[in-house]
Amino acid sequence: MDLIKIDKTNKTSRQLLNDHIPNRAFKNEYQTNDFTFMLHHMELIDSKTSENEKLLKCHISIRSNIVEPLELLSEDFLFSQNEDEPILCEPYQKGDTQLEEYFVIEPLKTIHGTLLYKVIGSIHKITVLYYEYYEDDNCKRYRLRYKL
Repeated sequence: MDLIKIDKTNKTSRQLLNDHIPNRAFKNEYQTNDFTFMLHHMELIDSKTSENEKLLKCHISIRSNIVEPLELLSEDFLFSQNEDEPILCEPYQKGDTQLEEYFVIEPLKTIHGTLLYKVIGSIHKITVLYYEYYEDDNCKRYRLRYKL
């Protein structure tokens, strides 16, 4: 997985991340009952206002695997740094490729967009998470994990 670092002067550098891939058939993606989530690449952007803060921009696609419209919330896709508690993505800001807070994917179609997460302090592990909840109150966790 490529991580593109962007500093305050807009200088970019690339870093190849070590992927944790339990199933090689799903490199940089996972498949739930309803959709397939793919992480294409990430950008780690230095904050213009804070030395200790960065923004992680995840470029993703989501493909519906069902024959009815699929309704999702961008806050369903969580982020964890260094195995800390997962956090929600940043609120939608019009004018970017960022996914809106609520979106619908047409049957068997794919959408592309970005999710933004605030990163504070140093980062050495990245995890993108999704929890699928069932009617019997059980849930299944899907995750993509990377080491810097």
